[in-house]
Amino acid sequence: KNLAISGEKHPQWKGGITPLVLKIRHLPKMKEWKKQILKRDDYTCEICRKRGKKLNIDHVIPFAELLESENIKTIEQAEKSVMLWDLLNGRVLCRDCHIKTPTFAGRITKSRPYFYA
Repeated sequence: KNLAISGEKHPQWKGGITPLVLKIRHLPKMKEWKKQILKRDDYTCEICRKRGKKLNIDHVIPFAELLESENIKTIEQAEKSVMLWDLLNGRVLCRDCHIKTPTFAGRITKSRPYFYA
């Protein structure tokens, strides 16, 4: 990446408006976390047991809830978080099963008990 034209020096800079969530989701640490969970679960959906393509990695305790409960406001805080990167808080779901979860795409059901299964 050319650092000479990144950030405030880039002609399309808009004052750092990229949401923190997107920045965290694009961290190399997130990619590695997902890769480890896929490998651990043998690329198999936890719900329907389908193996292979169109797999998603889902936080058991929702991502947004972790950011809020741990008061994560910066990339540095996110990288130091233990819960955010805990492999026990990740599971493999196929897209069809993931869509049916109460937390898919930010749908958070406050009544759902969050715990490690």
